[in-house]
Amino acid sequence: MTTHWNSPLEGIAMTLGLAFWIIMLIWLVFGGLVHFGLIASAYVGVSTLLLFVLFALLGWQLFGPPLRR
Repeated sequence: MTTHWNSPLEGIAMTLGLAFWIIMLIWLVFGGLVHFGLIASAYVGVSTLLLFVLFALLGWQLFGPPLRR
């Protein structure tokens, strides 16, 4: 016998726009922390990766998938 736990978030999907803004805020926080010297500049690679993901999400939202049939 299995039990099913009903999540209050069940059926809610994250849109590309919401994912974009969440990652944008994370990138802004990391960028600010590196800029003001509160964390080591070793995290610049993480910041660059987040920026790449942001541009990928933005491009996907604006222009659609890169490969189409």
